Amino acid sequence: MDNNGMHESKFWKVINLAGNAIALNLMFLVSCIPIITIGPAMSGLFSGVRYMIRGDGWFAGFKTGFRNHFLRTSIASIVSIAMMVYLMWYFNIGLNFYFDGGSVTHMITYGVAMLFPSMIAAALWPLNVYIPYSTTDWLRNAVNLICKAPLQVLVSAAGMWLPVFVTLYWPELAFLGFLIIIAIYFSLIAFASTMLLKESLIKLLLQYRTDHPDEEC
Repeated sequence: MDNNGMHESKFWKVINLAGNAIALNLMFLVSCIPIITIGPAMSGLFSGVRYMIRGDGWFAGFKTGFRNHFLRTSIASIVSIAMMVYLMWYFNIGLNFYFDGGSVTHMITYGVAMLFPSMIAAALWPLNVYIPYSTTDWLRNAVNLICKAPLQVLVSAAGMWLPVFVTLYWPELAFLGFLIIIAIYFSLIAFASTMLLKESLIKLLLQYRTDHPDEEC
């Protein structure tokens, strides 16, 4: 194949990958509409990205992740969202309190209180897709993953919440942000998160295989 053919082949691979990412993003957003399915949709999103990285179909990956531990991911997402909305409300109070002459300590306290459940949520979904933990081990190893890769989990959590903060504090960018979110944003975040956490996930998976030699994963 000549250089033009190789460049054309790479071009269409990129186009195909972008199309799959957009389709996966739309599937994720539609699946979140009932609210209670946000957790399974998150698992489906990360599973779809995993299948895309392996060169398999994203739709099969999304279905597999969506159905994997449907009940527990639904409950976990509802609890996480409730906690973070509640803490965001208090964080906003702390922010206003700070600008009205409040202490830096209060500001930091509110920020940390909101940050931890956000990081837990960011750690849960990749683990649900990559390692077949029991519910107790799933929650415990979410904390373990944060300890192993705190910066990577923090970046993943910040990425998931970025559109919310942009909408709240820079409303003039809300429309552009909305278009990006609808098009491809969450697929990109899931891909970036998977790449950031790859080494830590591999270590946890190897440890799981050592502890459960009779199981396939």
